[in-house]
Amino acid sequence: MGVLAFVCPATGKSVFTDLEIDQSIYSSILKNRLSHMHCSECGEPHQLSEVVSWFAEISDTPPEAA
Repeated sequence: MGVLAFVCPATGKSVFTDLEIDQSIYSSILKNRLSHMHCSECGEPHQLSEVVSWFAEISDTPPEAA
């Protein structure tokens, strides 16, 4: 599993959404052009088809401390 992530065009920062998805759902979202995602960085909605987005995998186990 993972989450939908995108770059906020207003701040240039990465935004990791609370939308838990798998790779096939991410591909489907891109094909269907999900209209708007709320941005926790700037507070505005962004058109997913107009921003850089990606599928960010979530590990079930935290990385070991170095």
